[in-house]
Amino acid sequence: MSPQDMANKEYYAMNKAAGTLPDFMTGDRQSSMFLSSTGDFYDFTDVMGSLPNYTRWLEPVTAQRWVLNGRRYALVQPFANGNDPELKGNIYYEGFNVWPLLMREDLLLKLGYKLTPFADIAKETTDKGVWPTFEQLAIEPAIDTPEKFDEFLKKVAAENIMVGDRPLSPLSSIYWSVFHLSSMMDNGHWRISDEGEVDGFLGLPGAHDYYKQWSEWYRADLLDKDYVTQKDDQLQEKWATGRVAAGLYVPNLVAARQSLLAQDPTAMIRPVAWPKKDQRYGFFDVFETGFWTLVFNKNITDMERIIEMINWASSDEGIDIQVWGPPEAGLYTTDSNGKKLWKDEETRKNIMENINNTKNAEYYGLFNPPGQTFTSRAFYSLPMVGVPIQLDPRLNYPPQLKLEDVTPRVLGQNTNMGYNTDGRACYGDGGENTTSVNDYFWAKFTQGEISKLLTSTDDGSFESAWEEIQASFETDGSYSAAKADMEKWFAEFGPKS
Repeated sequence: MSPQDMANKEYYAMNKAAGTLPDFMTGDRQSSMFLSSTGDFYDFTDVMGSLPNYTRWLEPVTAQRWVLNGRRYALVQPFANGNDPELKGNIYYEGFNVWPLLMREDLLLKLGYKLTPFADIAKETTDKGVWPTFEQLAIEPAIDTPEKFDEFLKKVAAENIMVGDRPLSPLSSIYWSVFHLSSMMDNGHWRISDEGEVDGFLGLPGAHDYYKQWSEWYRADLLDKDYVTQKDDQLQEKWATGRVAAGLYVPNLVAARQSLLAQDPTAMIRPVAWPKKDQRYGFFDVFETGFWTLVFNKNITDMERIIEMINWASSDEGIDIQVWGPPEAGLYTTDSNGKKLWKDEETRKNIMENINNTKNAEYYGLFNPPGQTFTSRAFYSLPMVGVPIQLDPRLNYPPQLKLEDVTPRVLGQNTNMGYNTDGRACYGDGGENTTSVNDYFWAKFTQGEISKLLTSTDDGSFESAWEEIQASFETDGSYSAAKADMEKWFAEFGPKS
């Protein structure tokens, strides 16, 4: 993986020039498609038949998005497909663990909204090993549109709540979350509309209205003015001390919840459904069978051995060892029915809850259930399935659920939570033009040019700034060219009627 401050493309070019191309490189699909085009990485197309344990985890339609000119160089780490009928009723893997909006329960109640507190819902649902219903999670009146969310923020501001000598922010987050929050309107990644129109990022129909609303929130102090520059530790401190009413991102949500509830048992940070202008649109994330992707240097001498390792890592045997450890580690016992259990309660708790400063999942390099990820070295160097699914150790025990963990899955099964799973959205085609769009949006807009909108003083100055940004988006971001590329891409890889 490239250093944090260097794009994969630059890292590749630097190593190519120096003759130090790594054995493998990791990135997202966009960067892996670029790497696939260089001619320096191994072509797996003709050996995919030797990888049945790996390919069984791929969602077949979106897996084709990693093919370049009919050839497959990049291998993705597959996710669990929460839409798979075989996962229906699986309390750990049905649906998707989508990113919710977060709101304080105590403030919702203070403002007159009606809801069943999380603690009470848990007693009737997850404490008994079952999921809540969408109706049990309801807030009345619903905050289900941008207009109603705007009303909520204004109600919070009208209370003039102080935490010590500092004001409470109705909405706070961090610079990159402006993209995620924009999905409450028709914004986000590239998408094809029901009418066949393809747009993305600042070219989407909802972009103008959203960023106008965002700048109005900023000017009115409904949006924390620190959001552009604040770091994770600053945002964490605000949530943990009760200085935020709503947001998207909390660096350590568990710790923030514990801190708030210790101060006030009603101050639960509650996951809620995204307010939406239109339930059909607005996607800040996309299910494409996986995300992190690997390409392998074509000059690796023992590629046959690498192929064997890839196939083994996603086999039942490979997954089992990365869940329970090898037999000689002595971490588990096997009952008379052949079911594995941890050797004692301390081992079970440390590993399955990944408790800090113990011999936990990360210590042994095993599957980490709270983090929903493997932690072995094999996982970080091979394109293996990301979770054990049917081989999950939790399935060998009575259900142990946390309401805050399953709620996003319930919400995502009933509303558009900004996570597209039907093929109507895409990160990009991996080409130069869509890369320019990404680079402009993330490097120039969210960390720079958005300030022109935030500092606008009225409608006229906002419109002038918006026109200037649109011009830069076209010239620096190559938007029209990228749009044309994506129209061709959706024609080949998009949803079929």
